[in-house]
Amino acid sequence: MHEEAFRLLTRISPRYRAVITAVELRLGPGWHKPARGWVVDPRLGLSDTVKLRLLKIFVECDPESHEVFDGFRTSQFSYAKFCVNLARGLLTQVPSVSDVEFDGYPSISKSSPLLQGLFDEVEANSKQITWGPERAQSWGA
Repeated sequence: MHEEAFRLLTRISPRYRAVITAVELRLGPGWHKPARGWVVDPRLGLSDTVKLRLLKIFVECDPESHEVFDGFRTSQFSYAKFCVNLARGLLTQVPSVSDVEFDGYPSISKSSPLLQGLFDEVEANSKQITWGPERAQSWGA
Protein backbone atom coordinates (compact mmCIF):
# COMPACT_ATOMS: atom_id res chain seq x y z
CA MET A 1 0.00 0.00 0.00
CA HIS A 2 1.22 3.47 -0.72
CA GLU A 3 -0.36 6.87 -0.06
CA GLU A 4 -2.87 6.56 -2.90
CA ALA A 5 -3.84 3.06 -1.77
CA PHE A 6 -4.55 4.33 1.72
CA ARG A 7 -6.86 6.99 0.25
CA LEU A 8 -8.47 4.51 -2.11
CA LEU A 9 -9.22 2.05 0.67
CA THR A 10 -11.17 4.74 2.54
CA ARG A 11 -13.31 5.37 -0.55
CA ILE A 12 -14.18 1.76 -1.36
CA SER A 13 -17.61 0.75 -0.15
CA PRO A 14 -17.73 -1.81 2.71
CA ARG A 15 -19.32 -4.26 0.26
CA TYR A 16 -16.16 -4.28 -1.88
CA ARG A 17 -13.74 -4.17 1.06
CA ALA A 18 -15.40 -7.37 2.26
CA VAL A 19 -14.07 -9.33 -0.73
CA ILE A 20 -10.43 -8.18 -0.57
CA THR A 21 -8.25 -11.24 0.07
CA ALA A 22 -4.73 -9.74 -0.07
CA VAL A 23 -3.00 -6.38 0.33
CA GLU A 24 0.58 -5.35 -0.23
CA LEU A 25 2.47 -2.92 1.97
CA ARG A 26 5.47 -1.44 0.12
CA LEU A 27 8.11 -0.03 2.41
CA GLY A 28 10.85 2.31 1.30
CA PRO A 29 9.29 5.04 -0.83
CA GLY A 30 9.10 8.27 1.11
CA TRP A 31 11.30 6.92 3.92
CA HIS A 32 12.73 10.36 4.66
CA LYS A 33 9.27 11.83 5.32
CA PRO A 34 6.39 9.33 5.36
CA ALA A 35 3.12 10.77 4.12
CA ARG A 36 0.63 12.03 6.69
CA GLY A 37 -1.94 9.66 5.24
CA TRP A 38 0.15 6.61 6.12
CA VAL A 39 -1.75 5.76 9.28
CA VAL A 40 -3.75 2.72 10.19
CA ASP A 41 -6.94 3.88 11.84
CA PRO A 42 -10.68 3.12 11.66
CA ARG A 43 -11.13 5.46 8.67
CA LEU A 44 -9.53 2.78 6.46
CA GLY A 45 -12.44 0.46 7.11
CA LEU A 46 -10.18 -2.52 7.74
CA SER A 47 -12.81 -4.12 9.94
CA ASP A 48 -14.78 -4.72 6.73
CA THR A 49 -11.99 -6.81 5.15
CA VAL A 50 -13.26 -10.09 6.58
CA LYS A 51 -11.77 -12.22 3.77
CA LEU A 52 -8.31 -10.67 3.93
CA ARG A 53 -5.88 -13.54 4.56
CA LEU A 54 -2.59 -12.42 3.04
CA LEU A 55 -0.52 -9.37 3.91
CA LYS A 56 2.40 -8.94 1.51
CA ILE A 57 5.25 -6.75 2.73
CA PHE A 58 7.74 -5.67 0.07
CA VAL A 59 10.82 -3.81 1.33
CA GLU A 60 12.35 -1.54 -1.29
CA CYS A 61 14.94 0.02 1.01
CA ASP A 62 15.90 0.07 4.66
CA PRO A 63 17.54 3.42 5.47
CA GLU A 64 18.85 2.12 8.80
CA SER A 65 20.86 -0.69 7.26
CA HIS A 66 23.19 1.11 4.87
CA GLU A 67 25.72 3.89 5.37
CA VAL A 68 24.60 5.65 2.17
CA PHE A 69 21.64 6.96 4.20
CA ASP A 70 23.84 8.45 6.95
CA GLY A 71 23.05 12.11 7.39
CA PHE A 72 19.62 11.78 5.80
CA ARG A 73 17.82 9.86 8.56
CA THR A 74 15.88 11.80 11.16
CA SER A 75 17.05 9.39 13.85
CA GLN A 76 18.37 5.86 14.18
CA PHE A 77 15.62 3.25 13.66
CA SER A 78 12.85 5.85 13.27
CA TYR A 79 11.72 4.43 9.91
CA ALA A 80 11.85 0.86 11.20
CA LYS A 81 9.66 1.83 14.16
CA PHE A 82 7.25 3.62 11.84
CA CYS A 83 6.97 0.54 9.58
CA VAL A 84 6.55 -1.86 12.49
CA ASN A 85 3.74 0.34 13.80
CA LEU A 86 2.03 0.19 10.38
CA ALA A 87 2.27 -3.61 10.36
CA ARG A 88 1.08 -3.78 13.97
CA GLY A 89 -1.95 -1.66 13.11
CA LEU A 90 -2.82 -3.81 10.10
CA LEU A 91 -2.46 -7.06 12.01
CA THR A 92 -4.47 -5.72 14.94
CA GLN A 93 -7.33 -4.35 12.87
CA VAL A 94 -7.48 -7.35 10.52
CA PRO A 95 -7.37 -10.49 12.67
CA SER A 96 -8.34 -12.61 9.64
CA VAL A 97 -4.81 -12.24 8.21
CA SER A 98 -3.18 -15.65 8.53
CA ASP A 99 -0.06 -15.28 6.36
CA VAL A 100 2.48 -12.51 5.94
CA GLU A 101 4.62 -12.76 2.84
CA PHE A 102 7.96 -10.94 2.93
CA ASP A 103 9.83 -9.89 -0.17
CA GLY A 104 12.28 -7.19 -1.14
CA TYR A 105 15.00 -5.99 -3.41
CA PRO A 106 18.38 -7.78 -3.37
CA SER A 107 19.97 -4.93 -1.40
CA ILE A 108 17.81 -5.78 1.63
CA SER A 109 19.37 -8.13 4.14
CA LYS A 110 17.24 -10.53 6.12
CA SER A 111 19.09 -9.31 9.23
CA SER A 112 18.30 -5.61 8.62
CA PRO A 113 16.74 -3.72 11.56
CA LEU A 114 13.55 -3.13 9.58
CA LEU A 115 13.01 -6.79 8.69
CA GLN A 116 13.92 -7.99 12.16
CA GLY A 117 11.35 -5.63 13.69
CA LEU A 118 8.72 -6.79 11.22
CA PHE A 119 9.51 -10.48 11.81
CA ASP A 120 9.17 -9.94 15.58
CA GLU A 121 5.80 -8.22 15.13
CA VAL A 122 4.44 -10.94 12.85
CA GLU A 123 5.58 -13.67 15.23
CA ALA A 124 4.09 -11.79 18.21
CA ASN A 125 0.76 -11.87 16.37
CA SER A 126 1.10 -15.61 15.65
CA LYS A 127 1.01 -15.25 11.86
CA GLN A 128 2.64 -17.59 9.36
CA ILE A 129 5.68 -16.12 7.57
CA THR A 130 6.13 -16.91 3.88
CA TRP A 131 8.59 -15.63 1.29
CA GLY A 132 7.87 -13.76 -1.92
CA PRO A 133 9.25 -14.65 -5.35
CA GLU A 134 12.12 -12.13 -5.35
CA ARG A 135 13.86 -13.36 -2.20
CA ALA A 136 12.42 -16.82 -1.53
CA GLN A 137 15.71 -18.56 -2.28
CA SER A 138 17.95 -16.35 -0.15
CA TRP A 139 15.62 -15.41 2.72
CA GLY A 140 13.66 -18.62 2.88
CA ALA A 141 16.77 -20.71 3.39
